[in-house]
Amino acid sequence: MLMYHPHSRFPSALIVGVRKGGTRALLDAIALHPKVRIVRRETHFFDSNYSLGFDWYREQMPEVENEDEVVIEKTPAYFTNENVPKRVFEMDPNMKLILIVRHPVYRTVSDFTQVYYNKLEQNKTLPVLSLEAFRTNEAGIETINMEYKPMTNSLYDIHISKWLKYFKIENFLFVNGDVFRANPLHEVENTDQLATTSF
Repeated sequence: MLMYHPHSRFPSALIVGVRKGGTRALLDAIALHPKVRIVRRETHFFDSNYSLGFDWYREQMPEVENEDEVVIEKTPAYFTNENVPKRVFEMDPNMKLILIVRHPVYRTVSDFTQVYYNKLEQNKTLPVLSLEAFRTNEAGIETINMEYKPMTNSLYDIHISKWLKYFKIENFLFVNGDVFRANPLHEVENTDQLATTSF
């Protein structure tokens, strides 16, 4: 009988976003599955720490004890970073990608609220959402401030289009964050497929 020795291995699925969409709660819920091993902290490998190399990335992974176990990593910043889709694809073109989204307005307000309270704790100037999120052009027309991340992070179509340049839609599992908050069991049942070879 062959012995299977515990070892770390790269993830076969990533929770790539979205920020303030419920990624931590989703990861914790998925972790209840007996065949799922999760990375407890956000590694930011494919955006901020890519220069540290793949050996460093593997060291961040949990040990697996059986070949059929699935490793999942979560870093919500991946979804909106333009460099990440290509880097993920180059490492594993079969990577499964999990995206939990909320109503864009609710997500933006939640994102803004976190920024607001972070500045409050640091005794910094407090932002005003209407002034940060919108700009008035010379014609007096109000437009979205494309440099304000709490707003642009909710423009899902812009970001998903960059991922679809590399991955097929079949690589994605979309989770409704608003439904998840109200009825997490319903949405988590859809993630049971992560214990198999594909969505």
